[in-house]
Amino acid sequence: MKGEKGALFLSSLLFMAILVLMQNSLYGATTLKTQTKIRASEFTLYDLQGNQVKLSDFKNRPVILFFWTTWCPFCREKFPVLAREYPNMRAKNIELLAINTGEPKYRIESFLEGKDIRFSILLDGDSEVAYKYNLIGIPTFVLIDAEGLIQFSGNEFPSDYSRILNLE
Repeated sequence: MKGEKGALFLSSLLFMAILVLMQNSLYGATTLKTQTKIRASEFTLYDLQGNQVKLSDFKNRPVILFFWTTWCPFCREKFPVLAREYPNMRAKNIELLAINTGEPKYRIESFLEGKDIRFSILLDGDSEVAYKYNLIGIPTFVLIDAEGLIQFSGNEFPSDYSRILNLE
């Protein structure tokens, strides 16, 4: 059942991604947003080195979740932006977790080869975490404040993320 649920979710996610791509190509980039000010759902995933990572590992710290796939052109565009901004995030004690949704580890490793990515890449192979966070497409950014509340969820990375996370 879990495999069927993951496959159905991944198919739905792909369909939504195609709709977002079509919308963006026809009308220009439009930010999609979901409900905020709710408690972020706990999750446990593994990184590329096999280390277990829980959202609760970052208790009392702001966290940015970046849900992505290797085949998403908008996700690919965000990697250099996030890589450049990551040192500024770390200076503000913000953790960035890039959560790949529904892809095998070898594909992710191949995609990342030669890229200087210093933030954590987590594997959500069965899309369970993406499902918990009610993704509306990819990429999706979820900004969680130090209290564990979602302050922003949308498909565009907000340049004022520090303000949104109540750090300014």
